[in-house]
Amino acid sequence: QRRVHGIEIPKDASPTAALKSASNLVKDFNISPWHGLISKPPDANSSTFSNLYTYVNEIPVGTREKIEMKPKIAYNPLRQDRFKKDNTLRSFMYGKMPFNYGFIPRTLEDPTVCDPHLKMDGVLGDGDPIDVIELSTLKPINTGEVAVVRVLGALALLDEGECDWKLITAAVGRDDVNTYKHLRDVPQSRINQIIDRFRMYKTADGKKQNEFGFDTKVLDEAFAMEVIEATRAQYDALRAGKSKATDYWVPEMEEWE
Repeated sequence: QRRVHGIEIPKDASPTAALKSASNLVKDFNISPWHGLISKPPDANSSTFSNLYTYVNEIPVGTREKIEMKPKIAYNPLRQDRFKKDNTLRSFMYGKMPFNYGFIPRTLEDPTVCDPHLKMDGVLGDGDPIDVIELSTLKPINTGEVAVVRVLGALALLDEGECDWKLITAAVGRDDVNTYKHLRDVPQSRINQIIDRFRMYKTADGKKQNEFGFDTKVLDEAFAMEVIEATRAQYDALRAGKSKATDYWVPEMEEWE
């Protein structure tokens, strides 16, 4: 037996084992979806599963509510965002989310560090875990649900001057998926939809268009995994007290592994 996400599972379990129970832990108990889950599923360090990562869904496909994990609140709840100007609940004005959207646990785009891949002076991380676009599911993944995703590629979004990487992924091990195995499997129309969404969605709130690094190129799986590993290292630095970012809620000890 091994403990994964605090759950006893068999040694020969597949990478998707125990994730349904992990979803219940996030939903029903004070388990942080950011700190309390490991970023790679069991055995994902093997060559067969090296591009698989744990995924926490925030925003189900087909919905407008802007749900976010709150990194500065104890146990990092998933809550609907609010507008700063009047504290009203925030929903997307640009239309419903055309894909499932969430993050990889135990990653961080450090807001005090220039992104090591963009190499643009003054462009710091956006201060959140790395964002994940999940493309393959035919049904919405519920808010707080935990899954395994296969990383296909990445886009370097520049969101109001901050680096905000977007991973393009496909869920694996679910009954309701039409899984993409490679970036080349994703239709260009779908890629165009992603680019349009993140370039334009803030214009509905009266803001400027966003921009992209790397000439809006979708970078390949290998590059995307390098970006993920950099955000895992930045998260580890935060946990070790080596980051200049100091206003996050961080548990004092490893409670969930």
